[in-house]
Amino acid sequence: MEFNLYIEEFAKLLYLPFGQVVYRLVFWYFGWLPIAMVFLYGISLIWLDYIADKWYATQKFVFLAIDVPKNNEQSPKAVENLFTYLMGTQGAINLVEKWWEGKFQLGFSFEIVGIDGYIQFLIRTPLMFRPIVETAVYSQYPDAEISEVADYTTGAPEVYPDSEYDLWGAEYVFTGPEALPIKLYNQFEHKFGKPDVKDFKDTLATLMDLLSSFKPGEQLWFQLLISPASNDWTKRSDKYIEKLLGPKPEGILTMPPSHRKCLEAASEKKNKVGFTSKIRTIYFARKDVMDKAKAVNGFNGYMRQYSEQNLNGFIPYKFTVTSTAYFQAQKRLNKRKSNIMRAYKGRSFGVGSNPYVMNIEELATIWHFPIDMVVKAPLLQRAASKRIEGPMLLPTEDTAASKAVEPIFDADYQVKEKVNFNQVKEDKSEDFVGFLEREIAKDEYQAESEKDSPPNNLPFV
Repeated sequence: MEFNLYIEEFAKLLYLPFGQVVYRLVFWYFGWLPIAMVFLYGISLIWLDYIADKWYATQKFVFLAIDVPKNNEQSPKAVENLFTYLMGTQGAINLVEKWWEGKFQLGFSFEIVGIDGYIQFLIRTPLMFRPIVETAVYSQYPDAEISEVADYTTGAPEVYPDSEYDLWGAEYVFTGPEALPIKLYNQFEHKFGKPDVKDFKDTLATLMDLLSSFKPGEQLWFQLLISPASNDWTKRSDKYIEKLLGPKPEGILTMPPSHRKCLEAASEKKNKVGFTSKIRTIYFARKDVMDKAKAVNGFNGYMRQYSEQNLNGFIPYKFTVTSTAYFQAQKRLNKRKSNIMRAYKGRSFGVGSNPYVMNIEELATIWHFPIDMVVKAPLLQRAASKRIEGPMLLPTEDTAASKAVEPIFDADYQVKEKVNFNQVKEDKSEDFVGFLEREIAKDEYQAESEKDSPPNNLPFV
């Protein structure tokens, strides 16, 4: 095999002016290289998206409805531990798996759903991670009840305008740098009276009150997408901290109080593990009952609670908010509505705003089970009873305990018709509505059975 190198063209450059030499080298001989590199880079991204979508279509997911325990006194610290446990799902993906098989790190969707005034906490998880999620929940809330349900968004239309339904939706992004935290749950505590007495103002109280006020036909969906993040985000935080400190080490001594506060907050945030995150919400309702002013302003007020001056907070991302003006406003509005509905149903990270990193403390501040002494939401789905372990010598056969069944499966039991679900079955999964019916019926049966029970303080021999 021979390689012939023709240097005559390059030898001619020695006799040309400098300007022409540069011109020939950049635009004549090697001008095609930058174009080729950009082209190859674009082709690689298209291939990566294609193979990743193909692999993602083979993955299976389940929806787990979490009934919050009655008389819950656990602080958001318990949910913080739950998120920490989920970091165990992070795995290493090599180049072959990424570029040939299309694998990437799967995530979770922590959701709060308000349907016709009834509230449900849900977790969407890959099927392979279901045991990990259940272990994480039961380890912090032993009395919680977990049930698999269908996707409640299935019946919602994806193309707008729709003749019967309308929606408002948005994604929320940080108001400041990613390195800075939002207002955390421990900042909503304040002391009063005795030194050891603290009053915790649960931030979810406003959201629970808003969802409880919905009429039949109104729904609000809140979605917190998370995926275990690599340690690259801490390096970005270090660069932000170095920028605050400046070139001189003694800069912290002359730093303004607001900068010093940012420095301390950024340092504390990066000390805890983080998740790549995205927040998305949709208010979905029949046109005849839709109250956009109440729902939208109420939810924006709820998100504003987490904003702190000079640190971070949340604001609707302007390119995803279902609000437009000027050129072809209505056409662009309908397109945004369709896009955000599809993105919500697909639990998509790639559509809309860029994801950002929140640590476990920030996540627990936004998504946690309400504390009963603070939040009074009568239609919040809760565990029907408290679990206790029976005596070790308890017989297991031919006893009333072994023959006991759930109240809803009792042949002599009839559900009281207090809620008309027929009006809303058109826009929700029938299985999810059936799940809510069973939960409501179980609570009613529990309340009826407790009427004739003896007082709790009755002494026993």
